[in-house]
Amino acid sequence: MQHREGLHELLARAGLTVVEDVRPGSLFPPEAGWRIARGIAAPGGAAREALDAVWWRRLAGRMRRLALDDPESTPADVARLARDPEAEVRRRAAEDPRLSPADAVRLLNDRVDYVRGTAIRNPRLPARVLAGLLHDRATACAAVTNPAIPIPVLHRILAAAAGAA
Repeated sequence: MQHREGLHELLARAGLTVVEDVRPGSLFPPEAGWRIARGIAAPGGAAREALDAVWWRRLAGRMRRLALDDPESTPADVARLARDPEAEVRRRAAEDPRLSPADAVRLLNDRVDYVRGTAIRNPRLPARVLAGLLHDRATACAAVTNPAIPIPVLHRILAAAAGAA
């Protein structure tokens, strides 16, 4: 029920409602006999019941990615999306400025490379963690692009690189 309510709320913010007008089995499995439409009122209470697990899997990945574009999404929403099963949703959460420092650090250990690479560039990473990434040959090239690196640190990195050349 938690996913249904979350998706229903997201759809409502986008001006979308769920209406019962697709015959079960016509395009989707019987349990997904609902469609999303703009500006059509749903029967009382039916929208919450319509967003079952099938819709969550099929539609919600895209909707969860779109939730990160919503200025009304909260840091709690971003934290929840940073734990999403879909890698692209986690990557989008990793670049979101509302991501907490703790979630940014957690995403550094993601199982997908491009999610980790995005997390390395998140300006919410704690300075201590960012310093460690800069000193590690495997992550230094990506970490140096993090906008949170102080200018004096960048100057030292450039000076050290010039001295090594």
